[in-house]
Amino acid sequence: MITIGVDIAKNKHACCISEKNTPLHQFQFENSREGFLKFLSYLEKLDPSKEKRIGFEATGHYADNFKHFLMTHAQSFMEINPAFLKHFLRSESNLVSKTDKADARAMCRYLSEKPYKPYSHSVYHARQLKEITSERSRLVKHRSQLMMQLRNLLDRSFPEFTKIFPKITQATPLYLLKNYGTPCAMATLDAEDFRKLHDVSRGRISAARFNQLIEVAKHTIGVPSEYTKPMLQDVISHIEAFSLSIEAIEKNIQILMKELNPPLLSIPGLGYLSSAVILGHYGDFSRFASADEMAAFAGMCPFRHQSGEVDITGRMVKRGDAALSSTLIYSAFRVIRYSPTLDAYYRKKRDEGKKHTLALVHVAKKLLRIIYTLQTKNILFDEAILR
Repeated sequence: MITIGVDIAKNKHACCISEKNTPLHQFQFENSREGFLKFLSYLEKLDPSKEKRIGFEATGHYADNFKHFLMTHAQSFMEINPAFLKHFLRSESNLVSKTDKADARAMCRYLSEKPYKPYSHSVYHARQLKEITSERSRLVKHRSQLMMQLRNLLDRSFPEFTKIFPKITQATPLYLLKNYGTPCAMATLDAEDFRKLHDVSRGRISAARFNQLIEVAKHTIGVPSEYTKPMLQDVISHIEAFSLSIEAIEKNIQILMKELNPPLLSIPGLGYLSSAVILGHYGDFSRFASADEMAAFAGMCPFRHQSGEVDITGRMVKRGDAALSSTLIYSAFRVIRYSPTLDAYYRKKRDEGKKHTLALVHVAKKLLRIIYTLQTKNILFDEAILR
């Protein structure tokens, strides 16, 4: 067996090719097509009758181009968890020195001793889902900050406005703020303005609410400023731009999920977005030995330390991706509305004295077991076979 360890970097990768833990070739290659072809030329010189194992650390987007190159050239490879490799190195030596060449050699030893789990082509789509769902989360976060900024401006200039329109990002309040902006302008609204608002709100704004707005605008305690209206318009334009981008991303997510049509999508209450986040983070479900490993990956397993007569248990570990764990808990909250079995499980945990959030965590872990079964066996959800 020949092992090939690659230490991934931004511009240049270090490679070690070993047989029986004896280095055959050590070299560097650029993160470019020429560099990738150089790497491939070394592989072509190896004995084709011997098994080849290629491995490198999971280093985010730095390895994406290299992974795509390997897949297009029918080369299998394995991504190594950096935490696993770190513990492996510590078990071998107490030396703390670290170089790219040493890391590449260490990966060769790791590949020769640990089970080889090749990267699945389905993970490529999962990677796309993770990127676009992460981008959506980033945009939603920025939009939320802008909404808070909008509320802060109104707290100073027209605090009564948010009492009449609690959801200020809906079409009607945004139209008012964008086109009138100040209490003085809203205090002079007339019948023609009401007809426009009636069209914008699709008939949802009543005459009583319209007159209430005019009245509070006349007697507002807000501090007038000539800069309020342009500042409001600027914030609103940014909110609208973010909303359009988020809407476009959500449409792309829906299209991709419809194409993939994963079994987990058959679970009632699990929508396209939540399914995309879960699929994007886990990728190839077969790389997990059990649903418990999936729960640990999401940071949804309790801390425990046992040594001799000491046995300490505590809260959930603070590991795993926060977006994944929060999506699983939110999905659990949604699914119990549609699944009598999971709803009964939630109520059972509540009857045991567990708080709402902790009970949802237990439901989320059970949901993960269901997802693991559906994805690994490629079957659809069936309420009748739940236990």
